[in-house]
Amino acid sequence: MRAAVVSILLLGGCSFLMSGPPAAPPAPPQCNPSRFPPIADIGIAFFGLIGTEISAGVGSFGDRSDTGLAIFVPVMAVAAVSSVYGFVRTGQCNQAYAARAAAASYPPPPGMAPAPGVPGPYPPPPPFAPPPP
Repeated sequence: MRAAVVSILLLGGCSFLMSGPPAAPPAPPQCNPSRFPPIADIGIAFFGLIGTEISAGVGSFGDRSDTGLAIFVPVMAVAAVSSVYGFVRTGQCNQAYAARAAAASYPPPPGMAPAPGVPGPYPPPPPFAPPPP
């Protein structure tokens, strides 16, 4: 039974395994902004739905199989819930990366600030003059 639960989570839980919450704001978000795991979960849920249809004996696919239903229905349910979880977490991650990019940068340390009237910490280069002929 334990092996069945683990295999169902591995088959349908891509987002549970690969998507997590972003880190607290002072640190970089360190999360997965990719929407691939939730989309993969949608595909797995679709194949679970097809397997459920086939196992239920709907139409001309075949006879009813309770063993197939015991496998495909939990995989489909876990994949659907995992997909929703993944879309929520990747949305939070993308928002955290956008907020980090929009945040003001840190000022230079003391002693490295440019002097008034100088565009940077180094004086500008002299203007270019062509060599004499």
